[in-house]
Amino acid sequence: MTNTKLNIIKLNIITAILTLICISCAPINTINPKETSNTNKKETSNTNKKETINTNKKENNQNFENKSGESGESENLEHLYQEYQDLKIEIEKYKEDEASQLKAIKNHLEKQKNKETEGIAKVDAEIAKTDTQSDFLKTFTADTSYDHRDKDLLAIKRIIYSSLYYNATRVKTLTRILEKLHAHDEHNIIVTRLLYPIALGIQLQLESCLENITKDELHLPIQQDSENLLEFAKAGLKEKDDFGKALNKTINDYNRNSGEIKTDIEKLANYMNEQFPDYDFKK
Repeated sequence: MTNTKLNIIKLNIITAILTLICISCAPINTINPKETSNTNKKETSNTNKKETINTNKKENNQNFENKSGESGESENLEHLYQEYQDLKIEIEKYKEDEASQLKAIKNHLEKQKNKETEGIAKVDAEIAKTDTQSDFLKTFTADTSYDHRDKDLLAIKRIIYSSLYYNATRVKTLTRILEKLHAHDEHNIIVTRLLYPIALGIQLQLESCLENITKDELHLPIQQDSENLLEFAKAGLKEKDDFGKALNKTINDYNRNSGEIKTDIEKLANYMNEQFPDYDFKK
């Protein structure tokens, strides 16, 4: 299959998410979709975007130290992170065998999906013990006028909860950050961008990959050949890893009140715009 068909799949994901963005924004504020689009189009190069969202291994280790202090589950956190590193090693091992690489990715995604289902239930139950609103997403997505809303909310939870290593304390911290931004109409677009084009966009890409890899194994017709499907899957996994690093760095910096982002809403908004710039589906 050609790159044209691969781009069609990406375009379908973009179209679906842009529709959701318009729906989610409409009942909350009066942001014009065109103005929203223009706001999102920062004059930032693709190079700067990649540098912003990427963090090195040293920063990632600092993330673990910080999370360990919150939950006392550092070994489990290290294990969850290591799973993706192990997958990359396995992919490299089979670099001349596309079928084996796809199988490794499929096994990884299936394992993650099972963990997500269990982890979401556990985190929501823990949050419900102290908070009247246990479903933090519904605070920011009050509209119910489109189909598959609950499915999309679950998809967003899958990527956010797993990126935060199913740590209820960190989920609560993210909730506070989003609530602060959501309370100001001029900053609400930051919340929308984080949840939809970024979080949901990456998750839908991974779910599409799992579906197509499964079909390919069953010799069912798919829109991609193995080479393009493998490229698409690797890109999605890398994007999720980068997203998780940026999300955890954000929570760590917020907890330390780095740059006064915990006490100054304008500095928090600027920080979030830098950490989570417009998402580029053309990577």
